[in-house]
Amino acid sequence: MFGLFKKTTKTESNETLPIDPADLLKALGGEGNIEQISSCITRLRAKLKDLSKVDSEALKTLGAAEVVNVSSGVQAIFGPLSADYAQALNKLLTKE
Repeated sequence: MFGLFKKTTKTESNETLPIDPADLLKALGGEGNIEQISSCITRLRAKLKDLSKVDSEALKTLGAAEVVNVSSGVQAIFGPLSADYAQALNKLLTKE
């Protein structure tokens, strides 16, 4: 019964996301830490300036099944929502 009424965030393209992209941005170390955001079918990929600014536990709390450190950033496994999260983060980053 828990989790039936999750808080959702509506993106500009009318897609409903279960988390706020701003929370993802914060967990990735903030706007100044992001070099590039992309995705594959199950992973949100973030190329970052400083890996030490990433809050892996926060990413897991936001729904990532796992967070994998790679040479230039992190890959957070969000399943099929990864592409939606990447799109929402890129929109958020280009608004600034």
